Amino acid sequence: MAIREGFFVKPGSTIMSIGTLEQIWVVAEVFERQAAEVKVGLPVTMTLDYLPGKEWRGEVDYVYPTLDAKTRTLRVRLRFDNEDDLLKPNMFAQVVIHADSSKSSLVVPKEAVIRTGSSNRVVLALGEGRFKSVNVKLGRLDENSAEILSGLSEGEKVVTSAQFLLDSESSKTSDFKRMNHDEKVVPLSAWTEATINNIMVDHRMINITHQPVDVRDWPEMTMDFAVAESVDLTKLAKGMAVQTEMKSQASKKTVIRLPKFSFQVLVMTVKISTI
Repeated sequence: MAIREGFFVKPGSTIMSIGTLEQIWVVAEVFERQAAEVKVGLPVTMTLDYLPGKEWRGEVDYVYPTLDAKTRTLRVRLRFDNEDDLLKPNMFAQVVIHADSSKSSLVVPKEAVIRTGSSNRVVLALGEGRFKSVNVKLGRLDENSAEILSGLSEGEKVVTSAQFLLDSESSKTSDFKRMNHDEKVVPLSAWTEATINNIMVDHRMINITHQPVDVRDWPEMTMDFAVAESVDLTKLAKGMAVQTEMKSQASKKTVIRLPKFSFQVLVMTVKISTI
């Protein structure tokens, strides 16, 4: 009510506003990149923190014609039934607008994408312990998936865990010059299992017996190797079985690198899905 006892009213004055709460409007804001997917009549689900587990179903009632210049979002008005009068004005809610998309898209798990300021990459699993970073062009994103517009093909396998470690160890400059995935890649380094026979701390070298390295056509051998500066020699011991990376340097010497800690590499297959 906009009046009090003793007020003077005249024709045209608004004395009170009366409305029913049997149906309520919810105003939501949609990111600019998702604005094209929102249309009147789309189904919507809504949840509230104060009633966990309860879900309301409604629809998009109106799409505002302009974007907010500051937040770069589009306002959308949603309509819900409120039969139990549980929904009150000025409440906050979480809503999901279910866009109608019948077009198939190439998607990967969102966590598989390495996003930087200048590029987006994923790590391909080439098999036999080999990996490769490739540039991709992203499309739409949701909570779990990322749409790939270019850079991948259906059926290729991408790494979804520990890909940051693999990517940091890869030669990105060399990888990006070879965007054809079918081209045979000669790795600059090779990982293999080895057993430590002796540790020469003063020279930062170790004597190991390593398993055959097929990508280099190396048989099983026992020999001395220089150890990378990043490896803590105090954590090594004679007889220890380790995963080692043998990498040739410009000086033609071979340097041993070991993982800084144990991690598991998870690989998933790219699939066609609807986002």
